Amino acid sequence: PVGIPYVITVQTGNVQNGGTDSNVFITLNGDKNKITKRSLEKSETNKNPFERGNKDVFKFSDTDVGKVSRSEVNVCGEKKDRFTV
Repeated sequence: PVGIPYVITVQTGNVQNGGTDSNVFITLNGDKNKITKRSLEKSETNKNPFERGNKDVFKFSDTDVGKVSRSEVNVCGEKKDRFTV
């Protein structure tokens, strides 16, 4: 997508069963616009993202939301993980 670059860093909790293999999405709300349920798939830092204790970096371009006022991370899947960020 055409837009501005974003760099999202997600620190997964370092607790038992803190990771997930489910699909993870981010929503960004800003003073200009909103990005809804953007999939976070390919980590720049880890081959297998969202594992216990990992710090994952995701890069993508999308709509300019302006100054970010809220971010939300959601997990969607059938796995019964205790995913913590």
